[in-house]
Amino acid sequence: MRYHRLDGGPDFFQYLQRFAHAECQSKKLVMKIGVAVHIILLFIFSCTRDNASFNNEIATDSFPDKVGDTWLYHVTDTAFTNQNIDSVREYDMQVSVVDSTVLPGGVTSNIWVYKSPNGTDTNYVVFTADTINFEIFRDRYQLCVRRYIEPLQLHQSWEYSAGSVHEVTIDSVADVQVDANQFYVYHIFGYPGRPDEIIHLEEYVASNVGVVKRYYNNSGTTNPFQHHITWSLVSYHLH
Repeated sequence: MRYHRLDGGPDFFQYLQRFAHAECQSKKLVMKIGVAVHIILLFIFSCTRDNASFNNEIATDSFPDKVGDTWLYHVTDTAFTNQNIDSVREYDMQVSVVDSTVLPGGVTSNIWVYKSPNGTDTNYVVFTADTINFEIFRDRYQLCVRRYIEPLQLHQSWEYSAGSVHEVTIDSVADVQVDANQFYVYHIFGYPGRPDEIIHLEEYVASNVGVVKRYYNNSGTTNPFQHHITWSLVSYHLH
């Protein structure tokens, strides 16, 4: 049997060195195991929304509505006449919440301005309980051209515009890439509009951002001048 000297001789110092080296290796192993466990936990938690609660996602505050909020969209407009392509135009459209006002009946509304090379359009956005209406004035009449019901949730359906014969439905929720940004969105699909003004509509709405992508096709209308229009969000600034 071999005994280690404890009098400070060479064997004693070699023993201390081996002990220190073994302890250091043990600490490194513990650290590596800790890092591996941390990475695994991060992966598990990152997948939780998609796997465990994907079908139960509910979005509130889907549409920011403060004066000064802005969105920049890239628009592609394909024009048709009797199913023949006339032109394809691409341009940017700036959407801005510019002010607030009081509509007839004493309803408070924020004013949204849509500015593009085609001109300037104005919507009056009214929040009432769980309903968000985007309204316009046409021939002295106040019309709802877009409507959303909050909270947004999967399989929800509602009347998108005044007098629509068909409802729109949130048929899926997913992560989508729009330009350089990724959003978790609610996909709205349907054919809203009055009998002579049916449109094919798809919208991708992200909570606390609004519409990040939109497809609009008025080929179901009696208007011989038809458009297939897409919006893609480029950037936005919210207060």
